Amino acid sequence: IKVEIDKTFFPLVPHLTNPSKDLASLYQLWTSRSSLSPSDDNDASECRCGIRPSLTKEERRFVHHFISDKSRHAMETSTHKQSSSSCGGGEEVVSIVVRLSRQAKKKTSKKRKRSSKGDKEAVDSTKFMSCVLQKRQMEHLSVINLLSRVVPIPPSKIGTAGIKDMCAVTSQYVTFGGNVTAGRLRNINEVLKPAGVVLGNFAISTRPLNRGDLKGNHFEIVLREVKRIAVRNNNPPTTTTSQSPPSGDTSPPTEERSVDCTVSHVTKMVNRVRKNGFVNFYGEQRVGDPTIPSSGSRSYDVGREMLRGDYSRAIDLIMRGRLGGGVEHEDITVARQTWEDTRDVKATLKKMPGGRSSVMMREKMILQGLRRYGVGEPLKAIRCLPFSIRLFWVNAYQSFVWNCVATERLRRFGSAGLQPVVGDLYFENENVGDEKTVGFVTEENKASLALTQIVLPLPGYDVCYPRNEMGDLYKEILERDGIVFEKKAEKESTARGGYRRLVVMAHGLEWEALDDESKEEQRDGARKDKENGIDDNEDNVVRAVKLKFSLNSGCYATMMIRELMLTTKFRFSRNNPSSYWA
Repeated sequence: IKVEIDKTFFPLVPHLTNPSKDLASLYQLWTSRSSLSPSDDNDASECRCGIRPSLTKEERRFVHHFISDKSRHAMETSTHKQSSSSCGGGEEVVSIVVRLSRQAKKKTSKKRKRSSKGDKEAVDSTKFMSCVLQKRQMEHLSVINLLSRVVPIPPSKIGTAGIKDMCAVTSQYVTFGGNVTAGRLRNINEVLKPAGVVLGNFAISTRPLNRGDLKGNHFEIVLREVKRIAVRNNNPPTTTTSQSPPSGDTSPPTEERSVDCTVSHVTKMVNRVRKNGFVNFYGEQRVGDPTIPSSGSRSYDVGREMLRGDYSRAIDLIMRGRLGGGVEHEDITVARQTWEDTRDVKATLKKMPGGRSSVMMREKMILQGLRRYGVGEPLKAIRCLPFSIRLFWVNAYQSFVWNCVATERLRRFGSAGLQPVVGDLYFENENVGDEKTVGFVTEENKASLALTQIVLPLPGYDVCYPRNEMGDLYKEILERDGIVFEKKAEKESTARGGYRRLVVMAHGLEWEALDDESKEEQRDGARKDKENGIDDNEDNVVRAVKLKFSLNSGCYATMMIRELMLTTKFRFSRNNPSSYWA
């Protein structure tokens, strides 16, 4: 018999005076919600949880918000204080009264209904409508806001398992709560299509999708105008035992040029990634675009300021965006420059794209928060954004640190870094579901471990760090940036942390050529290469390549493709002489 323990409310334990009793009452109330009706008396639909008298106001607020969030607002809370005389000991006893909201009781008492428009797909309000969402060139938050407005339904009732890239045609499952029918969703497709959004494949689901439910992604990507790097050896080494360039020569002793790519070359690159996998770097979608000029800001810059607790600075960076990069529309640049020059909320809002445009959605929500709470309350303004968006910036900083450490590990350890190193962390229980435990690599177990088991931590207050040079590097980076992860800090200024595999595999990696040029043109290209001293026995020139593969959740297709397309130009490093001959 397999028993699963519901740990939903376990984080409340440090705040309760009698955790075992209070949690039992809380779980009993939570599980009984489906059997209650609006007419039930309050005693049947409430419980009391005693909280420690030493808790601060902020900690009590956390308890209230935690219960509300975890119950998806099906529970309401209030603070109850007993008079000192009733306590007998002269101390005030504080408890939190938890009640099922009237709206929650109404939902559980509703019967299966027919739509007033004759829809035969009556939906039970305790279930959810699931469908596939396809979007093209549209950012995640903009899509959620569009659906919220058109359905209409609160954004909190739209469930997704993850965020898809903006610059792509993506398909993902999405769930709708609130008694939404398939008929209603079909009808709004005409409104959604002009924005590049389509809904389909409708079905009833017994639970909503949440962040973390994603198991993986499948990709189909076409690479066009592909070339390869041909290398001509102008100054070969004098001995076969040394791969270093000649003494005093600071430039690579080779000539490189872009030439036509061939079937044999693509096959070689694909087989290499199939066999060895690729370094599991976070892509620029997470950490930020490296082409943004110094006048602009990246995602991890925002996250760093949030972790420092400097929310005003974080807002400035969000508003700055790619300022000066010449990659955004003129009206967006004007709005950003207005904020940069004036810090005037109303003036900046007036300069932003008007109407119901999804452009600058985050910036609009933050400025509206500043207008509501005042410029002296930057955290409250940031909290006008969905929690997943606020968390994205913190995660971006964690990802940036991970990328830095992964890069440095490979650089410092060289070829030894392509295998487990003493002091590394690794997943101990590879086959035990999602709950992974980590151990340290030792001289005794090193030979039995694979590189794909090695992990590096995402910095946080609940992780272990490597017991080698990389552990020291984490400390150096965090101390340099002034970051300290504390469990009791604001949610926007801390993170629990986690672990990420250093190397991962691409599953089911396949490729095919999509060329339509004639064989004669292919032979002409190969002949010209041969005249230039580039001899390749394979004359099948490839102009476009279609790749098909699947990756586990959290892995980036851009990083896999970068590794597959890696050539000698990118391997060259003056600090690493052996790379001259890569």
